[in-house]
Amino acid sequence: MSILVLSQDALDYTEFLNKEADIYFATDAKQLNADQFSFDILLAQPDLAAQYLQLGGTASWIQSTWAGIEPLTKEEKAKSLLVTGVKEIFGPLIAQYVFAYLLDDVRDLGRALRAQTDKQWQPYTPETLQDRHLVILGTGSIGVEVAAVAKSFRMRVTGVSRSGQVKPGFDTVLPIDRLYHATSDADYFLIVLPGTDDTAGLINADVLATLPSTAMLLNVGRGVTLNEDALVTALQSKLLRKAVLDVFQTEPLPAESSLWDTPNTYITPHISAVSYPHEVAKIFLHNLDLYRAGESLDYLVDLDRGY
Repeated sequence: MSILVLSQDALDYTEFLNKEADIYFATDAKQLNADQFSFDILLAQPDLAAQYLQLGGTASWIQSTWAGIEPLTKEEKAKSLLVTGVKEIFGPLIAQYVFAYLLDDVRDLGRALRAQTDKQWQPYTPETLQDRHLVILGTGSIGVEVAAVAKSFRMRVTGVSRSGQVKPGFDTVLPIDRLYHATSDADYFLIVLPGTDDTAGLINADVLATLPSTAMLLNVGRGVTLNEDALVTALQSKLLRKAVLDVFQTEPLPAESSLWDTPNTYITPHISAVSYPHEVAKIFLHNLDLYRAGESLDYLVDLDRGY
């Protein structure tokens, strides 16, 4: 059973997969020789896996190293293959990212640092997350993780999903057709949706208009879900207080994007959660045991649905 690890971090996987006999590591499909396009299994970045298939490569199963698998949803050859994703490892990382910004928002850490720099003793009364309303659009494993942390800060947490199905950690979960009801009194609005045809452009000017002007928006899902022009307008018009963005419609974010200069906008380069090889390798090796045993794999992806 031959395995190709195809990732920009391919060599970082060697120490975790070195017990596998027939395994090859590459950082780009274009590095492969003509006779190296027939592997049974790919452990790969979705964009590089799509590249491999476009170059004529074959496989039976692709294990993604990323949460987002959009490049494979556009690749017809992938739809006849087993594709598995990674879950349960990004929730804690994204929760840390989210609460780094929420805690800074209420504790105003910059104010204390400025006073320290000026050697000024300036007591002030910080605000608190307690009783603040956090609305999470997307109640999968990441949303559930963030909700659990929010409850530890005694926040009120509302989830919004396609089904409105009850999930742990949420005070309420509403179906997507009640999104406006959820956002109308949100203090924080967190988007953790995957990028699909159904979610593209979902957060538009109409949705942003339902948020209180005191609200803060955070997007750690996919950039395609948010209308960036509408967001810029809302921030410039002070219809929205602040935005924290880790994902964008085009990445890297172009220098000419208005977001760079929009007031009260915080931009990070898609780093809210990263794929650590040792964690991805654990998922892969467990799935590999299942695959060899002919059993159903964990985290199977429906490419037509996009997740």
